[in-house]
Amino acid sequence: MTTDADRRLANARRLEQIQIRTNEASRDWHLIARGREHERIGAMLAPGTDPVAICILTPDCGYADRDFLIYAHADQVFLLELLARAYDRIRAQRAEINRLTAEIHTLQCRMAGKPEGNYAAECAMRCKDDHLFRRYLIECHGLANATDLERVETKVRSVLAISSRKELNEDLAACARWKDLLADYFKWRTAP
Repeated sequence: MTTDADRRLANARRLEQIQIRTNEASRDWHLIARGREHERIGAMLAPGTDPVAICILTPDCGYADRDFLIYAHADQVFLLELLARAYDRIRAQRAEINRLTAEIHTLQCRMAGKPEGNYAAECAMRCKDDHLFRRYLIECHGLANATDLERVETKVRSVLAISSRKELNEDLAACARWKDLLADYFKWRTAP
């Protein structure tokens, strides 16, 4: 089953191949010869050279198909440039949306009297993954056993005087104590 991610990857690869083919193809396509039997579309293979025939059109080729072929390269370049500008605009708008979303979150937290970050998640990551943080708790806060995650988390809750990590995201005082603990930890880490 093809997922959206698979389709996006396939589309990105195809677009990359289209751009490569367009960049490598000859430029300045135009009608170079008309005859009773056929017409020729030519292009410059290198700047400053005479055009060479790249396509021969039979009398059965209608004017719409002829014009399509004559303008194919120029149209392709135009569409790729348009697409690139659209992508740039989308990226800029996404960045602005992300900035505004963060700003709204900050204002909502301030209005509610809550901390602005996800300090509960930060605390969980420090307790679980930061072995130096565990060493700090042993040396500076009397943690007896840093091998058990539950003991580490219990010690941090005790030091911060909280019953649950979620208080770090709901209580400004608890958040301030967490920030002070982190500041002390970073000072300890950098001490000689």
